Amino acid sequence: DLMDKIEDNHTMGSVLRVALPLIFSSFSWTLMITIDRMMLAKYSIDEMNAVVAIGTLLFMFEWSISSITVTSEIFAGQFNGLKRKKKTPIATWQMLILSAASSLLFIPTSLFFGKYLIPEKYYIHGGDFFQIIMCFLMFGAANNAINAFFIGIKKTKIILYNAIFGNVINIILSYNLIFGIDGLIDPLGSKGAAIATTIALIIQFSIIFSVFLSKKFDNEYSTRKFILDSDIFKKCLKLGIPSSIGLIAEMSGNYIMQILILAYLPIYVSNHNITINIYVFLTFLLNGMHKAISGLAANLIGEDRIKQIDKLLASAIKLHMFSTLIIIIPTIIFGNFTASLYTDNIDIINNTVQTFTLLAAVFFLEGIGWIMAGAIMAGGDTKFNMLTNIIVIWIFKVVPTYLLLKNGVTAVALRLILSTCSNIIYVILFYMRYKSGKWLKLRLS
Repeated sequence: DLMDKIEDNHTMGSVLRVALPLIFSSFSWTLMITIDRMMLAKYSIDEMNAVVAIGTLLFMFEWSISSITVTSEIFAGQFNGLKRKKKTPIATWQMLILSAASSLLFIPTSLFFGKYLIPEKYYIHGGDFFQIIMCFLMFGAANNAINAFFIGIKKTKIILYNAIFGNVINIILSYNLIFGIDGLIDPLGSKGAAIATTIALIIQFSIIFSVFLSKKFDNEYSTRKFILDSDIFKKCLKLGIPSSIGLIAEMSGNYIMQILILAYLPIYVSNHNITINIYVFLTFLLNGMHKAISGLAANLIGEDRIKQIDKLLASAIKLHMFSTLIIIIPTIIFGNFTASLYTDNIDIINNTVQTFTLLAAVFFLEGIGWIMAGAIMAGGDTKFNMLTNIIVIWIFKVVPTYLLLKNGVTAVALRLILSTCSNIIYVILFYMRYKSGKWLKLRLS
């Protein structure tokens, strides 16, 4: 595995070798979401707008649980660093139990609460999308729990291959279900996209769980040994619940901002959602690097090489600066082409392109924050992440958005302007926390 080739000095090249499988895995996921939404935009711009908003709500629900299940990475990473391999899957099993239990939240919400959570205009076009995906979100949480195990033990190729396979299936199914097949399947629009996503998610979980239980990994890590460990379960909850609360605060804030824009700036809803789609696609770099840094930092903590984390973060930030230039500059230069993938409306295209420079600033700053958050999470300081998310999203984004919109501000890039300013604060807060050393709260032995 490439991750076994990590160099002690954590140069840019060695960090990239670690992060690359995770980045490509995230790329396949965000590419799938992007293609889905492009197809929906061509099918109906109203359905695309509904799915973007509802997608934020679904992400909030899924990651309210996944923020807890991914803490198994910390335990797998630290136990792996301590060379206690037989203990690495214990937290994963606890989080699979939590994932199964989460269906008690997701299924009733799917069946009874969608119309109360989603504005009528969006529910008309995306109610089926919400119900179908919400019913099966437990597989997303379970998938993240097992992925976290493989990140912790530094075996990430399976995550990449599984993501690519599942997402190819998703794209093929989405096209045929959204637009239909003459004489066989009627066009299903957003409902078809939801069915395709659900099938692909279940397939991905089935594959990764089978590998987790395989003879190869059982021989080395005892992955088939199911253990109900209340102590580890409680520690996962203690670490994960603050992250969950922080993410709920962040995503609910983003959702409310989308609703505010629908209410106050309906003419810019499509511009706003196209920009969000492009940003969601680009987060494959942020998400892949964040997971890599969290896994590597957990291993370094387990190996008692804390000072190496400084070099790890420096290399990661340099890579992020380089990737920002490589990815964002072409997006800005070919902005008209990028926007035209979603719509043929010239006014929407022109207004959307105006926001791309700010989009680059948001991407760059948020990436630095995610890198530092990865190291801080590996040290078990999830409460700081929670408080920072709540403060930044609500005080510096949601409240100003409401006040500015209520007082007649109509800038198409309003949310990006506020996001740029809030991300500067986000980076400063995480930098100060990291330098203080107070983030190192969990060290297994």
